[in-house]
Amino acid sequence: MVRQILIPLLTAVLAFSATPAFAKKKKGKKKKQEKTEEVSSSENPQTTKKLGVGVNVAVKGLGLGNPAFGGSGFFELSPKIALFSSFLMGSTDLKNSLQSSAGEDITVDKAGISSMEILAGGRYFFGSSLYASGSTGLRRITTDTAFSAPDASLSMQTTSMSIVLGGGVGNRWYLGKSFYVSGEWLSYQLAPVSNYSFKSSADGFDDETADFIESTTSDLAQKLGKTSVTTLINLSAGMAF
Repeated sequence: MVRQILIPLLTAVLAFSATPAFAKKKKGKKKKQEKTEEVSSSENPQTTKKLGVGVNVAVKGLGLGNPAFGGSGFFELSPKIALFSSFLMGSTDLKNSLQSSAGEDITVDKAGISSMEILAGGRYFFGSSLYASGSTGLRRITTDTAFSAPDASLSMQTTSMSIVLGGGVGNRWYLGKSFYVSGEWLSYQLAPVSNYSFKSSADGFDDETADFIESTTSDLAQKLGKTSVTTLINLSAGMAF
């Protein structure tokens, strides 16, 4: 008797599920689920925010203008690839450190080094935040030093301009829908092309010493133009649109 009841019931259920009305209802339910997934995906800033601008602070190796301050911006080509540009400048005062090592009769009137760089490049994201970057741009390093003694004085100024190539690794995170923070934890910069200029003056020294000071100033300008620079950390925070 149970079998006689179940067989007609099962047949009726199968027949109902094959009707156009049931199929249409089922298809509509699938569309609703797909729509929900689209809304959820659209709320991810990694896929919706295309443009960002922020401020930067960086610490460079060799004391080249620490800390350095500036700004940066990016444009998302896809969730994995972004273009970026940045500007950094800073200076380091070396007067006190040089004065402590100078003789009692020598006065360090000024001693400083400053740097400026403009970069443009790209980033490839391995996940939602980790990226590797590559860039190229212009770098300028200047020094200005002057010493004086009771019977002599000297001054040295150098300017080194370089075309640089660099790469680094870092992370970027979104805070809510519009704010982001990023940190490039390590980057390295080569200077395959450079030129330099210098100026030196030496009063109260013999010709041989004056020539040595001029040669030393020239060597310093040349080496700063060709030097490779490691940036230990470059932090950025800003808004995405």
